[in-house]
Amino acid sequence: MNSKKIKLSMAICLSLSTLTFMPHTVLAEQTTTEFSKTDTMDGKAMPFSPLKKAGVLDNTSRTYTFTKDSTFNKKFKGIDSKEANVTIHAPGVELTFDKVNNNMPIRAIKGSETTMGWREWKADKTETPIGNIDITAKKVTVTVDETSKPRDTFALAISSHRKDNTPAKVNIKGDVDFNVTNGYWKEPDKKASETVTGGIGAVNAGEVTIDGNAKIHVAIPNQGVRGTYYFVGHYFVNGIYAGLNYVGKNKGPTVHITGDVDIDGDGTGIQANSRSAITIDGGGRIATKGTMDFEHYAIVSEESTVSMNSKVDDTGNLIGSNGHKVEILGNVGMFNREPVNGADNDTLTYGNTPTKVNLSLSTPDSLLKGRVINHYAEIERTHPAADKAKIRKATGMNFILENKATWNNINYGRPFKGFRA
Repeated sequence: MNSKKIKLSMAICLSLSTLTFMPHTVLAEQTTTEFSKTDTMDGKAMPFSPLKKAGVLDNTSRTYTFTKDSTFNKKFKGIDSKEANVTIHAPGVELTFDKVNNNMPIRAIKGSETTMGWREWKADKTETPIGNIDITAKKVTVTVDETSKPRDTFALAISSHRKDNTPAKVNIKGDVDFNVTNGYWKEPDKKASETVTGGIGAVNAGEVTIDGNAKIHVAIPNQGVRGTYYFVGHYFVNGIYAGLNYVGKNKGPTVHITGDVDIDGDGTGIQANSRSAITIDGGGRIATKGTMDFEHYAIVSEESTVSMNSKVDDTGNLIGSNGHKVEILGNVGMFNREPVNGADNDTLTYGNTPTKVNLSLSTPDSLLKGRVINHYAEIERTHPAADKAKIRKATGMNFILENKATWNNINYGRPFKGFRA
C-alpha cells in the first residue's frame, strides 16, 4: 500500500471516530381512534394510559401524536393543563370531543371547573394552571351539553392569576367548531343564580389564539324572559367572552382568531371587558337573537377593544380593512363603567381604559343590521372629570363602510334601559 492510500485510510478512520450515533426513536403507530375510557390529556407521563396503549402518548416527550381522525366521548375528560404543558400534534387530522365527561373539555384554568373558583379572584396568587396548551390539527370539534345539570360551561376555558404574572395560554393551529348547550339557571326551579356559558371563555389573565377559522354555536333551551332590566344581563351567555380581570393595573385576557368566524346562539356574540381584547383578523358572521327577551348584543366592548376585519395601528385604532365579507346581525354596544360621582365602586375596570370597537365592512355583500349603541353618550355622566376626558376622547367605534356594503340602522335585540333610539 503506498503512502497516499495509507493517509486516506487513516483519514477515514479518524473521521468515523468523531461521529456520534444517535438512537432513532420510532413512534408507535396509532391503533385506536375512539377514546371513551377515563383518561385526560394532561401532559403527564402515564404508562398505563389508554392513550399510551393506543400509540398516541409518548411518555418521554409527553407529547400526544395523532395520525388518524379521532373521537373522544363518554368517560374521557378532555384536555387539562393544570399541572403541566399539553402538546397535541395532529396535523391533517380531525379531533372530535363529543360530550366528554367535563363541562370544559379544553381547559387551562385555576381552581375547579365544577365551581365558580375557575373565574374568581383572590388576593393570594395561585400556581395553577402550571402549563399551557398547544394543539396542531386540521380541525378541533367540541360538543358540550350540560342541560341536565346546568353550571358554568365552555368548549374552551382559560383563567389564571399566576404568582409570576405570566398568562396561561391556549394555542390552536387549525379550525375549531364549538357547540355548547346549557341551562341558564343553576337551579332552574329556584332561579338562584345564572350559569356562565360560551364557546370560548378567557378570564383573569389568559391568552387564546386560534390560527384558523372558528365556528361557535351556543344554545340555551327554554331560556325564558328576564322581566326586569339587569345591567349585566348580557354577561352570562356569549360566543366569545374575554374579561373578569380584577387587577386594575394589568391588561385583561386576549382572544385572537386569524381566520373567519361563524358565531350564533342565544346570547351575545362576542364580548370584551376589563381591559381585554378580542381580535378577528378575518370576517364572517356574528348573529344574536332579534328578540327583546334579554339584553344581548352582537358585539360588546367595555373598557376594552374589539376588532373585526380591521387593520389597526400601534394604538389600536382602525386604519384599513382586511377585505373580508362581514355579516353582523345584532346591536353593537360600548358600555361605560366609570365610577359614579367619583366613587371607586367598580373593582373590575376603574374607568381608566378607552372602550373601542374597530369594524370594517368593505365588500358589496357585507352587512350590519343593528344599532351602534354608545352608552357614554346615553347616560347622565356626559361631562367627565378632567382625568377621564382623555379616555372619553379615545373611546368610540371606528367604522369603515365602503364598496356598497350595507348598514341597516335598526334596533336588533333588547338594548339597555333608557336607550334613546
